[in-house]
Amino acid sequence: MGLHEILPPGAGQNRAKLQKDIEEYHTAYAIDFDNTEIDRRPDGLAFDKEKKLCVFLEYKRAMDTNEDWAEKKEQEKNERYSSHLGFINHLSSREKASQTNLTTGIRGSLHTNQFQKRLESLGVEQEHARSHTQ
Repeated sequence: MGLHEILPPGAGQNRAKLQKDIEEYHTAYAIDFDNTEIDRRPDGLAFDKEKKLCVFLEYKRAMDTNEDWAEKKEQEKNERYSSHLGFINHLSSREKASQTNLTTGIRGSLHTNQFQKRLESLGVEQEHARSHTQ
C-alpha cells in the first residue's frame, strides 16, 4: 500500500486503487467496512505543514434537550471517521491525522471551555476564540 492524495469523486484508476487499499486495510485489521465509507468526507480539513498534522474538522448542531447531548454527538462523530484516521495514520510515518469536533446545540447550548480549547488547538488565539464564543 502507498500513501494517496485526497481524490475527488470519480478520479478513475487512482480511486479504484485507493478503494482496494482501504478494503485491504480493513480486512487486515478485522474492521467492518461498508463501500459507502469511502464517500464519507469531514466538513473540513486543516493542515499544519510544520507539525505535519492533518486534522479532520467536524461541525454539528445537535438536539440539546438531554444532558448528555454533546457527549453523544462527540462519540458519533469520532466513530464515523475512526477508520479513516486509522488508515491515514497506518500509511504515514511522518504525518499524523486527528479529528476536532465542534458541536453546538440547536437551542444555542455550547460547552464553552471545550469549544475554546478546540479552537485553540487549531491555532485560533485565545482572545479571538473567546470573542466568538461569548
